Amino acid sequence: MRTALACWALLFSCKSADTGEDLPETDKRPPVKRVDVPVQAAGAEKADSEQVDAAPVKLYLDFVGIGAMHKTFFTDSRVTRKVQQKLRGHVSGSVGVLIGFERNQGRIRVQVAPDLLVASLGTPDAIQLNSLVPLTKAAAFYRDWVAGNYDLRVHNFEIGLDITPKDGVCKITVAGDPPPDGTEFAPCIEVDGTALCGELTEGVLRLPSAHHETVGRCF
Repeated sequence: MRTALACWALLFSCKSADTGEDLPETDKRPPVKRVDVPVQAAGAEKADSEQVDAAPVKLYLDFVGIGAMHKTFFTDSRVTRKVQQKLRGHVSGSVGVLIGFERNQGRIRVQVAPDLLVASLGTPDAIQLNSLVPLTKAAAFYRDWVAGNYDLRVHNFEIGLDITPKDGVCKITVAGDPPPDGTEFAPCIEVDGTALCGELTEGVLRLPSAHHETVGRCF
């Protein structure tokens, strides 16, 4: 009974007949394992008219603390093709998705370099978070598809967006009633672990001038 309860709590990292995964060592961070997703073939999915001429999106998946069986849920080509389709036209190159389960919390985070964003982020004094909605909605869709087709507990996964300049990571937090749909944001950007908060109005985040230089790294 104790083993069964531990496996339920840890969800994706327990050893079982289905997954063959070992329990993670508590004093070590689970290793990151990358999976490259084939580029969606032209015409594989019906695209919106505005996406027809957009370049296909190369998608790669990074897994942390996810067991072998659950990896197959997230690598199902039916959902990865749709995620690629939803991102098409909004990024101009490779996009990563970090899928992790640590400290009893799952997360799905889209990761993209700032120079690959098609829409402008604006300026440090008026950050256009609303331009990022297509990416965070893609993360919400990914979560909901896996939850609806494989494991309802995935609905509890947090979603978000990481903008990844060469010299750091800028984390955008999705807000809203759980499970969030990716259309609302917290009024903060976390830059290398430090939360910079301001006023969010109609999708535009305005930070105090003291934060402009730091948040400028996200652009």
